[in-house]
Amino acid sequence: MKDKEKTKQQLIDEIVNLREKNLRLENLVEINKRIKQVIGINSFNEILDNIQEPVIITNNQESTTERKPKEQELVKREVEFATRKAQQKIIRLKKVAAQQLGLEEIGFYSESMSQIYQLSQRYYLDRSIPVLIQGETGTGKEIVAKLIHYGDLKEMDQPFVDINCAALSPSLFESELFGYEAGAFTGSLAKGQKGKFDIADGGTIFLDEISELPLELQVKLLRVIQEKQFYRVGGLKKVKADVRIICATNKDLNQAVVEDKFRDDLYYRLKVGYINIPPLRERKEDILPLARMYLQEYSRQKGKSFQEFDPKAADILLSYAWPGNIRELKNVIEVSVFMHNGIKLKPEHLEFVSHCEDRMCRKTEIQCPEAIKKPYNNLVDELLFRTLEENKGNISRTARALGISRNTVYKKVKEYKNAPLKN
Repeated sequence: MKDKEKTKQQLIDEIVNLREKNLRLENLVEINKRIKQVIGINSFNEILDNIQEPVIITNNQESTTERKPKEQELVKREVEFATRKAQQKIIRLKKVAAQQLGLEEIGFYSESMSQIYQLSQRYYLDRSIPVLIQGETGTGKEIVAKLIHYGDLKEMDQPFVDINCAALSPSLFESELFGYEAGAFTGSLAKGQKGKFDIADGGTIFLDEISELPLELQVKLLRVIQEKQFYRVGGLKKVKADVRIICATNKDLNQAVVEDKFRDDLYYRLKVGYINIPPLRERKEDILPLARMYLQEYSRQKGKSFQEFDPKAADILLSYAWPGNIRELKNVIEVSVFMHNGIKLKPEHLEFVSHCEDRMCRKTEIQCPEAIKKPYNNLVDELLFRTLEENKGNISRTARALGISRNTVYKKVKEYKNAPLKN
């Protein structure tokens, strides 16, 4: 029993004595693993909860219960002080881990984001629930996925494996996700290879841009989610899949189902848990707190003195639409800090935002030709033709500007012979 208590005390001392400059995510993972292996305790807080008596070993092996009351009180105070220091160090370790994982980058200042945080903590508690995260580009979908995976940062040793579905080749989909046996196909490794589901065992697979997954591959993913097991390529034995599934998309999957671009059975299976992240323009109360956080962070990183925003600069940040959401805000602050010096960030330091606003104003002043405007009276088509005109009829540049395919632009204007088209 004394050996076990000494082990607990040694672990606490190890946490307390970690130097600031050596704080790394690996320390958290390694200490947590050692706790489980040595004494079967699952978290730092439980270490502290399980220490009920101070451990003082004297030369003659005198137990603490045999000490005089005065000495026992002194020992108790020392242990309480060490416990407080350990708790403070744990908080700082968790903060470092949160920063390294990027969990503080999107902010939870508004009511809508606070609700998302609370919902993420609920999903964290049940790994069996698939979660679908929907939101525009740059809203922080992957960070929310990590929040669901890591929870309150007590468990840091479970893997988080992210996969970009848009980058998956259909021919390599199964071998990439499920692995393959030795000699499964020409060019395969002699010993075979594990897939992403193997690597994520006991943890989470994050499928980003799930809307880009081809229909023929969606049914294979659905089968794994339902059966919680899979075959490796060339394998005859089923492998159990102990993974949490989190998916993300910047598109309306419900509309994709209506258009037969996404399987309805997979959609309903993924949407057991659901989080919709609102764009930054719809939660303006998050803009300035996030901007201040980025301002302080980049000022520290780049050796600058910026501490606050000039009131007019703050007004610019609040009035801008932020089509790139948090990612765009972060980039704007980084560039502004890098390019300028001062205590306050001023309006003239935000050239990028000003240029974007000027370009948006010019776009709104462009008038659609009457021959085109009459049959296309909705906003989407109006925007397409404005962008096409601004790009002098160039389909490729128009498609890139709008984030759609060339084929979509071509179909929209195909019936109008008077519209100048360039590839």
